Amino acid sequence: MGSRRKPAFFIAGAPMSEIEIGIFNASNQRPINQFYRKHSKSVSCNATDLIAQARSNNELVGIGFIRQTTETEQNERFSLLRSLYVAESYRNQGTGTKLVKLLCAHFNGELHTICETDLIHYYELFGFRQTKINSNMPQAWKKEIKKGLILMIRP
Repeated sequence: MGSRRKPAFFIAGAPMSEIEIGIFNASNQRPINQFYRKHSKSVSCNATDLIAQARSNNELVGIGFIRQTTETEQNERFSLLRSLYVAESYRNQGTGTKLVKLLCAHFNGELHTICETDLIHYYELFGFRQTKINSNMPQAWKKEIKKGLILMIRP
């Protein structure tokens, strides 16, 4: 990371115990996308996404990102916190929480997330609340909601 080291957060009990949380600033998202594939997630980031990363000994152990989209009939812009994933051995130790907090701190404006029912309370901790899909939102979101997922908003 050169001379611009991000502050490290220490999480007791985590393998190698030091977890570094920061914004991913590289122009090539390949390592991020490889992390998702390594963990059997069919997700890919692009250069316009705001990506938060967690690393231990320079190895990716967690990721989440915000994607802005204008895929609507009215050409409105919407932002979605998506694909938060922490490697199994780093879960339940605050890594995901720190990733979400970092993303929220670096993002101004209305933010949505789509989650499973059992994660509603988790996202409420960050100021999200359940909301209903409306006709001007992206079609991909509508498909996810029809599958039984929950749309949440952080105003």
